[in-house]
Amino acid sequence: MEREKAWMYHTLKETVLGIPSASERQEVFLNRKRTKMEKWIGEIKRTPPHYCVVLDKINDHPKTLPFRNYITKTHVIDWTVKEKEIDLTKEQGQVNQEPQSTKIDTIILKVKQDISDFLVFDSEIVVRQDMSSPLKNKMRCSLLFRCISESIINHASEEFQHLRACQYDEDVIVRALWHRFGIEKPEVERDLSKSPLRAKEDPDYWNFYLTKWEKEGLSEDFLRTPQLKYETLSDIIDIITKKDNAVYSEMVFDSMIRSSQPLPQIEERLNELRTDSPPTLPYRISSYGQKYKPWQIYKKAAAGFSGARIRYQENIPLDPCEFGLVGFQSTCETLEMEKKYNLKMAMETRRAMGITSCFTWLAAQAMNQGFHQALDLTYPLTSQTVLSDGQTFSFLKYQLNTLELWKDNEANGLLNLCWASDEKKLYHSVENGQVHDLDEDVIRQLVEMVTAVPEERGYDMKHSLTEKESSYFVPERVIEEVVVEEEKYIL
Repeated sequence: MEREKAWMYHTLKETVLGIPSASERQEVFLNRKRTKMEKWIGEIKRTPPHYCVVLDKINDHPKTLPFRNYITKTHVIDWTVKEKEIDLTKEQGQVNQEPQSTKIDTIILKVKQDISDFLVFDSEIVVRQDMSSPLKNKMRCSLLFRCISESIINHASEEFQHLRACQYDEDVIVRALWHRFGIEKPEVERDLSKSPLRAKEDPDYWNFYLTKWEKEGLSEDFLRTPQLKYETLSDIIDIITKKDNAVYSEMVFDSMIRSSQPLPQIEERLNELRTDSPPTLPYRISSYGQKYKPWQIYKKAAAGFSGARIRYQENIPLDPCEFGLVGFQSTCETLEMEKKYNLKMAMETRRAMGITSCFTWLAAQAMNQGFHQALDLTYPLTSQTVLSDGQTFSFLKYQLNTLELWKDNEANGLLNLCWASDEKKLYHSVENGQVHDLDEDVIRQLVEMVTAVPEERGYDMKHSLTEKESSYFVPERVIEEVVVEEEKYIL
């Protein structure tokens, strides 16, 4: 990579390390303001000179999956390759206890009955009038997620103690902002002849404070070429914004289970035995159905999550359950794609949505720990995601290894890893009060994901922060015995 750029990011890293709190570090890029020069160019062409790649939840382009892999630097691995090795349900300190598989089998039978009762009730008893078919599917899927979460937590909390302190929320927003290497900047045509500053007869000409760019004649080469001269943090942010495209992602989970401790890593972050090739982007982003969108000032768009009943633009107190356990996402929006295009394209779109959601979720968690795109992770973070339309399920396990996506592959060889399963049907049909072909393998996978045991890492996960922001505390449940004294009366 360019020497000047590397030193610039080194200066940015040192500056970020000097910022004491995670929330202030997130504001480094979020509070960037347009200069007078940028506003003036925007008025001429009706668009600002800087652009941002905004990732939508659903993109029905045939090449959306490879683009999402590149934009998040994700290497996808078949679920079956590591299925036997990925075991996050092992309780710490288990000695002479009932085998883990036996516990899971007992829970599966109870959860299976609850799911069966819900499907029969929802399909044959509940009547939803004045609702479109897509809205009915969406509501049924969300209620199924709630049923699955409540059933597993109720039946497994006795054996898996961590579930008693977990947090369950619905309609949860997660967001993240980062810069990605290798995305070609769009060429912006600027008609400088229409500049109000070139006409001295303009009454406002002498009242406008001339900037350095304006004094140099507003040459097109000067405007298009990023100047690697900086003195302050604002100069660095300005150069980065012009040189690397910012990527903004905002995803919504239908429901989410979080915990106060993180899930264990799936494999070592620095695995020298891995020979996976990083994803590539051989064409312009328009070839992948993606468009540049004008840079926006996302005020208070701090990385994190919030419930649907909270206005997510406002400052939200830190949640003690800041690490993800399982996220559930509806894929009902992709059902029309199967009819319009084909099943393969719809499946790739669903997987692309899942990968983007996993990365966004984990990037938000990493930023809340004090990390930054200029201050990379020193340990991996892990999450699990369930994708479903209410009948067909697929599963993702994701490990975030790096946020330094602004580096090329030679400077940063780390890859973010995603283990993805094939799609399976939970059931075939519901008729006459019976659920036909209810698949226990799907239920088993759901139970294993929810009962995955978070663990304390054994080190300070916010080691780079000098100012630890306070959060709510979940106290241990205290059961007090009530002693009733019997009173005797002598008559």
